[in-house]
Amino acid sequence: MMRIYQILLSGYCLLAGFVFAGEGHTMLFKPMSNEIVVEQAPPPPVYPAISRHLGEAGTVQLLLIVGEDGTVIDTQILSASFPRLGKACAQAMGQMRFAPIVRNETSYQFQTSIKCRFRLEADASEASSIPAK
Repeated sequence: MMRIYQILLSGYCLLAGFVFAGEGHTMLFKPMSNEIVVEQAPPPPVYPAISRHLGEAGTVQLLLIVGEDGTVIDTQILSASFPRLGKACAQAMGQMRFAPIVRNETSYQFQTSIKCRFRLEADASEASSIPAK
């Protein structure tokens, strides 16, 4: 009997958390990849001159936090071959603009992942979107 009570109580607390989370707090929404629409593409990341000179190349994985209006409000470097490349990618991707995610007339903040590849070639860098998981 005590076990059933604990399960019911934890279920109620979980439900209450969902019900009250919207009051005074902005919820972070994880949309499906087909819901993420880029309205304004970012400029290509600037390959840092010192990185190019030192032969630094590689991949940067970013997590973007997108506000209710579709602007990037935070970038978090998840991984980077070199810190300078991570900063360059974050600076460029922070200028992206997305279509807002709206459900039942409510806009949500959401997160998505972006990958930047820096290559030591004529066309030095590129960015590609990776669906959020």
